[in-house]
Amino acid sequence: KKPDEIIQYFVPYLIYYQYNRYEDAKWCAIKALELAQKQKNEEMKINILNCIGLVLFQEGKFAEALSKHKEALFLSKEINNIYETSKSLLNIGQIYKSQGAYPKALKHIQLAITIIRDLDDDELFSNTLYKIGQLYYEMENYEKAFDFLKQSLNYTIKNGDLNGRAHCLNDIAMIYCETKKYNEAIDYYDKALKIYQKLSDLSEVATQFNNLAIVYHKKGHLNKALKYIKRSIEILEILGVQAGIETHYNNIGTFYASEKNYTESLKWHKKAIFVE
Repeated sequence: KKPDEIIQYFVPYLIYYQYNRYEDAKWCAIKALELAQKQKNEEMKINILNCIGLVLFQEGKFAEALSKHKEALFLSKEINNIYETSKSLLNIGQIYKSQGAYPKALKHIQLAITIIRDLDDDELFSNTLYKIGQLYYEMENYEKAFDFLKQSLNYTIKNGDLNGRAHCLNDIAMIYCETKKYNEAIDYYDKALKIYQKLSDLSEVATQFNNLAIVYHKKGHLNKALKYIKRSIEILEILGVQAGIETHYNNIGTFYASEKNYTESLKWHKKAIFVE
């Protein structure tokens, strides 16, 4: 069956968004919104408003993004669409979190989870627990962050959500790192690494190698730290992620500086400057 006109724009939006082509994604979403308004399809209109808000957020246009999500929230409450209401609340919470307005962020995400508990959607519930864990982590409340991330992790194991599971493992490792429990951090980063390798997500594999390098450096194992960060650089070179390579070179420079090997440190910091 041929999809209707809205879907013909909405599906390309999803593809462009996943590939970080935000200008193209926004154009498709605006076209889909025009059609939804013309057809008086309120549910699709709300969905698309949230999608436009997500693009604007990625573009750093926080005020505009907030406006779209608030409009979506208002409309979803009007037609009693609790699923879209919860999504809008989550999106608003994420914007406040990015601006460091943690109490506002927590208020909206907690409102969302009270709705999501009754939706019979384990994936959305797990993702919301994860977002609360992330928020508490940024607030440096590591005990609560750990609790929510562990809850989310249990749901991802139950549902077979490998990607979500890897994200939880990574963030729990970050908490262990912050609390100087380096062996536990290494264990969790390693578990996340194995999942990302299974998923063939090279970008995340590179991130895990870098994370392991940082932990090993904190433990005073320079050789292991260098081994992992160089493996990360190899992947970033394949992917053509120049900004990441520059950051890694600077990290290596920092590793050497902490060992008082300033000649080698200077070499790597200079190398970072000339990454093309």
